[in-house]
Parts: sequence; structure tokens; C-alpha cells
Amino acid sequence: SLRSRNGFVDEYGGSQYVPLQDRFFLGGTSTVRGYENRDIGPKAYEVTKNRHDDIAVGGSIRFVTNLELKYKLSDMLRLYTFLDSGGLWDDFSEISLGDTKHSLGLGFGVDIPGMGPMRVDYGFPINPDSDQGSGRLHLLTGLRF
Repeated sequence: SLRSRNGFVDEYGGSQYVPLQDRFFLGGTSTVRGYENRDIGPKAYEVTKNRHDDIAVGGSIRFVTNLELKYKLSDMLRLYTFLDSGGLWDDFSEISLGDTKHSLGLGFGVDIPGMGPMRVDYGFPINPDSDQGSGRLHLLTGLRF
């Protein structure tokens, strides 16, 4: 299976920004596996009472591609391998292929009668930043593509 989801969002009317709920986020089960949810793309430094964190603020431009190979072991069991790539930016002038994150992984799926498909994927980030870890386990229910 090959899937590509790309997008661009911009301010509307007199607004000076795109609301957080309308911005794109990358990383996690449905985008680039191997990275934590919302771990790819622009971040802001947030200081709260007891913590100092980089929080995801999303982006206005998104490129995501997923390539997946499936091997049917039986009527109920499947083995998967995948390659995911994605990038997230705030402005077209910021787009750089060097900022695109990639992951490679394996998955195991089972079709449960009466419930539908369930699968477990483990993604290994190919080019993580220093704070993005060395892999991530993802649980999926339902059909992916």
C-alpha cells in the first residue's frame, strides 16, 4: 500500500494566525510511526510552575507518505513492514528535505471475528533528533488504508 497525505492551511479573513485545532501535527500511529504522537515539527518552549517543556504547536504545511508491505500468514494473521516519511513546517520558505523524518518498522496483525482487525507496529526512527528516542510501539484497530 502507498499513501500520501499533504496539506496547507492559512489564516482566514483578518486573522493573524491559524488556530491550534486547525494546524497539522506529525508523529504517531497514523502518520510517522516510530515517533511519539505530535513529536515532529515546530515546538514552543513552555514554562509552567514545575516544568519546562517543548510543546508541539503544529504547522501549516504537511507532507506525509507511508509505504507498507503486507504478508498474509493465514486467513486471520498478517505480517507487515513499513517505511514512513513526513515533514511539517510553518512557512513555504522553511521547507527543507533535511527536516523530513523517516521511520522503518514491522507489524503484526490479526483479524478478530466480530471485532475486526487489530495490529501492533513497532517503528524505528531513522533520523531522530536527540530527544526523540529510539523507537515506539503503536496499537491500531480497524483498517489503516
